[in-house]
Amino acid sequence: MSYASPREKLFQLSLLDSFVMPKNAAVISREILDSKEVLLGVYMNDVRDFILVTNFGLHWIYGDVSRFVPYSSLKSFELPQELEEGTIDLLLKDGSALSIPVCNETDGSPDLLSFQLYLRAVIDYLQPPEEALIRQIDSPERLASYLLSSGGPLARLYGEPLARALTSDADLAEKFIAFDIDPGLLKQGQFFRAIALLTSLRSRESLEVELVRQWYLIDGDGAGASRGFQTGIEKEEVGFPDQKVMDCLDRECLRVFSLAMEEVESMGGTCLGAEFLLLALVRNHLNEAQTVFGVDSLNIDSLRVAVRRERGPATGTPTGTLPFSAQTVSILDAAFEEVLASGDGTIRPLNLLFQFPRLETGVAASVLRQITRV
Repeated sequence: MSYASPREKLFQLSLLDSFVMPKNAAVISREILDSKEVLLGVYMNDVRDFILVTNFGLHWIYGDVSRFVPYSSLKSFELPQELEEGTIDLLLKDGSALSIPVCNETDGSPDLLSFQLYLRAVIDYLQPPEEALIRQIDSPERLASYLLSSGGPLARLYGEPLARALTSDADLAEKFIAFDIDPGLLKQGQFFRAIALLTSLRSRESLEVELVRQWYLIDGDGAGASRGFQTGIEKEEVGFPDQKVMDCLDRECLRVFSLAMEEVESMGGTCLGAEFLLLALVRNHLNEAQTVFGVDSLNIDSLRVAVRRERGPATGTPTGTLPFSAQTVSILDAAFEEVLASGDGTIRPLNLLFQFPRLETGVAASVLRQITRV
C-alpha cells in the first residue's frame, strides 16, 4: 500500500476557499479543544455549521451542538452517490456512524473530494504495517523494494537513501565490521524484517506531531518570536514571520513552503532555513530560478548535493511547530516590502527568488556562489 502524507493532504485542504484560520483561534481553543490540542483550521459550511480540524481529530459544530471524532476512532468513510448532496459518512471503529456536511465548492469542484483525500491519508497513516508484506522480506533487495514502495512515514523519509545503500556495490559486511556490528545479521531474514517493521510503525502521537508541523504558521509565543536554535552549522536565530506577511503569499508560494518543509525533513534540519526555501523554489520553479541566477545548467539534484555538502551531517528534527531561520524571515520581509511598494500586495515565487542574490552569508549564499562561479 503506497503511503500518502496526511501533512500533504492537510496542505491541499487548506487551499479550499471555505477553509480558514480564524482570528479568534485562542477563544475557540479554550472553549472547545483539549489543552494540548492545536487548531489547524476551520471548514465553513455556514456561520452555524462548521468543522474544526485539529491535530487530534474533527469537531463538527452545528449551532449549540458539538460532536468530536478522534482520528484514532475512524475506521472508514463513505461518500454519497451524488456528490452534490455534500455529506460524508464517517464510519467509526465502535460500529457507529456520523454524517457531516462538507457542502461548498472550490473552483467548481466539490470540497468533499479534498476532505476524503485527507481522511484517507489519516486512516492509512494509522493502519498497522502489512504483516504479509513484511514476512516476505528476507534480503537487502526485498527490503529496498519494500522501503521504496510501501513503507510508513519513516520509510518515506529515509527509504530512498537506505535502499540505495542496501543495493549498492559496497560490501555491507565490511561496513558492519567497521562499526562492531555482527555481519552475520546480513544472513538473517529477521534482521531485514525488523528494519521494515521499525520504519513502518505509526502512532496517534506521531500523527499529531505530523499535522502540527505542517501548520508551522501557528506559534504559541506569537508571530515574530525569536529564539536561538542549535544547528549543525552554527547557533542560528529562528522565529516566525508576521501573519500579515504570510497572508500575502499566493498559492504557488504556499506550495513552495510545503516543499521546503519536505526538504527540511529529508536533510534532518531543525528549522526552515533559506537553503530549504531555495531548494523548494528550484524544485517547483526551475525555469524562473535559472533566469534569475543566470545558470542554465541549474538543476535540483546538483543543488541538493551542494546544500547537503555545505550543511554537513544531519542534526535531527524538532517536534511541534517548525521555526523559520532569521534569514528566511528576512527574505519574506524583503519580498513583502517590495510587493507593497509596487502596489501589488501579492508575494509570488519570483519575488522570493529575487531576494537570494542579495544574501551574503549562510548556506544558501555559499551554495549560490558555487553554482554561479565561472
